[in-house]
Amino acid sequence: MITGRIQRILGYRKGDCYRACIATITGIPYNNIPHFCANENKWWWRDTVRFLKFYKLNIFMINADESGYNLIRYYNKPVMAGGSTKRYKYNCDHMVVYRGDKMIFDPNPYGKGLKVVKNFTLILPNQSFKIENNRLFIQ
Repeated sequence: MITGRIQRILGYRKGDCYRACIATITGIPYNNIPHFCANENKWWWRDTVRFLKFYKLNIFMINADESGYNLIRYYNKPVMAGGSTKRYKYNCDHMVVYRGDKMIFDPNPYGKGLKVVKNFTLILPNQSFKIENNRLFIQ
């Protein structure tokens, strides 16, 4: 069972759903996680990788194609799903938490989920996976 963390910053291109999803999946206190996407930070991925390494965690993003869905169904643990949602008259990027192929938590207080899923982000402890020939194997 996970404890969902509601995002505290709302607004088109300003929200911190990404931070809330990381807190939800890892259990790291929300206030300890930087707002990686603030001010349209172009280094948000690199900063996330470095931050999670401190907690002995790794992060992987995979496409939400057939093989991506097959992997998260097999993994069957909470993962972040990224895509677009309609809010504020705009289609905007958003992150939610999936388990298998179903959304189990939306950090936005309105909780409308995603209209289109584009990718999945897995956060895995060190030593729980291996990479061979550019393929991710979860142990």
